[in-house]
Amino acid sequence: MVLYVSIVIATIITLVGVVWAIADTFAISGKLDAFLALSLGYQMAIVGGFAAGFFFILIFFLGLARKGIRVILKITFKPREIEEKYQNKTIVKIMAGALMISIFVIIIGIILSLILEALLGSEQAFSITTIFQSFDSTGPFVLFLGIFLLIMNALAFSLNWLWYNGYYFLLRLVTDLEKVE
Repeated sequence: MVLYVSIVIATIITLVGVVWAIADTFAISGKLDAFLALSLGYQMAIVGGFAAGFFFILIFFLGLARKGIRVILKITFKPREIEEKYQNKTIVKIMAGALMISIFVIIIGIILSLILEALLGSEQAFSITTIFQSFDSTGPFVLFLGIFLLIMNALAFSLNWLWYNGYYFLLRLVTDLEKVE
């Protein structure tokens, strides 16, 4: 449920970032002053439009919540059969866990280096202020934040799937190696 809610929040942040980035193409600054200069009717229409869009997205995600959670759980946790002799083997669990953690560190390191390379280039050192300064306005930053959260959700889902299925793959590999001997 937490993964699904985080996907919904990341999607909403991404959509807000898209709207904000589009608004920034017309005027980088002064949007609040322009909004406050409008008549009360226009202000109400704009706020109502944003609220309607937000609640439409919220209803859409709530409608998909039950089915979406079921699909995620069905994909991630398929029933598996383990041979009796490997069900309580601590050494096999430790080996599989250590290998999976090593794979996770490699994947996260590659993704982090690609993101930093894309944002900062190869010459600059990593700094949070450098990332903030690379955006001209707030809209693209919010869009980047939403996309980053979606990528982190996809990474969490993928690593969860890899952990669950990789463990059984390693147990199957050990079983096959023992059968050959």
